[in-house]
Amino acid sequence: MLHIVNKSPFERNALEACLRLAQPGSALLLIEDGVYAATRGNAAEAGLKQAMAQLKVYALAPELEARGAA
Repeated sequence: MLHIVNKSPFERNALEACLRLAQPGSALLLIEDGVYAATRGNAAEAGLKQAMAQLKVYALAPELEARGAA
């Protein structure tokens, strides 16, 4: 199953809910402000790193670039 998160982990709990409900082998796509979860040194970093052991995690490069994260 593909899960798509487009909200910042600093404003909403969409990423947290997604990580809690996602089954191993699923994929997570970070788009729009959701790509902030893929930046280093933030509160979502530990949860996202842990999830990467069971999920395939993707972030759109243009979205990262637009937010100065690439």
